[in-house]
Amino acid sequence: MEHVFGQWVMGLGGQFMRLIGKTRVPAAIGLKNLAYNFRRYAFWERQSLADNL
Repeated sequence: MEHVFGQWVMGLGGQFMRLIGKTRVPAAIGLKNLAYNFRRYAFWERQSLADNL
């Protein structure tokens, strides 16, 4: 679980979010999660392509 938060801090702009509103903060967190998941998906796709060579 720690690698997820480490990736947030180092690769996706950190933990601090300067947002106002009850809907903007969860939306920003959701977009960060989506970006993290896309990065992981791309990593695993590259790994599977390398394994097939």
